[in-house]
Amino acid sequence: MSNHHGFESYDTIVIPIANELAMQREKYPMTIIYLKLKYCGYVYSLFERILQDKQFVGDTKDPAARLFAQFHASQTKRMKKSLIAEVKEENSRVRVLFATSALGMGVDVPHVWNMLYTSHRQATLSLMCRKLDVLEEQGSHLKPPFITITLTLAKTRSMLKIQ
Repeated sequence: MSNHHGFESYDTIVIPIANELAMQREKYPMTIIYLKLKYCGYVYSLFERILQDKQFVGDTKDPAARLFAQFHASQTKRMKKSLIAEVKEENSRVRVLFATSALGMGVDVPHVWNMLYTSHRQATLSLMCRKLDVLEEQGSHLKPPFITITLTLAKTRSMLKIQ
C-alpha cells in the first residue's frame, strides 16, 4: 500500500470540518485535531486550499489571522507559548488547531468544544482513551463535550489485507 493512502484517509475526516469552517468561520466551535506531524502539514495545506480567502479573520491576509493553526515540537518556544495563549481565549481567532502530541493532553484550553484523535495504531488510541479517563478524574472542566477517536483507514486496510 502506498503512503498516499494514508493521506487520503485523512481527507474523509477533515474535509467536512474544513467545509464547515468555511461556512461558520469565527462561529465554528473550537476544535483540536491530534495527528502525526507528517499529516499535520498535509491537513494544514488542505485547509488552505479548501478555505482559500475564507481562511482569514477579517479582510486581512496576514498568516496570523488564519482560522486554523498547527502546533508541533519543531516550533519555537515563543510560537508555542503564543499559540497556547491564543487558543485559551474565549474568542480565539483559531477555530481549528492541528496538533501533535507536543501539545499534550492536559493543556487547559477551556473553550475547546471538539477533540479529534487520529491514529492508525489501536495501541495509540487505547492510550488516548486512558489519558481521557485521567482527565475526567482530575476534573471534567479539562474535558471537552465532544471527543472523537478515529482509527484511520490507512493502516487498517493493510492490517486487514484489503487491496
